[in-house]
Amino acid sequence: MKLTPDQRIWVSKVLAAISAVETAPSEADLADAPVLDCWRPLISHRGDLILWGMVSGHPRLGSNQITTLQLIAVNAARG
Repeated sequence: MKLTPDQRIWVSKVLAAISAVETAPSEADLADAPVLDCWRPLISHRGDLILWGMVSGHPRLGSNQITTLQLIAVNAARG
């Protein structure tokens, strides 16, 4: 199966996200990370798993109601 250029970009992003999850964020990363409170899982209009909630400390969005991009991995054990 030959991938389209868009599919290749998506696969690259997925592999980078998997690599980031495997290395885990540092304490400094977590200290500076935005926080999503009162979140709920949703299915987007495209059928992707996303989260809706109230973000605080986001560098561009500040404190606001948001939906996330498509989730790639979920660690249920860590919440």
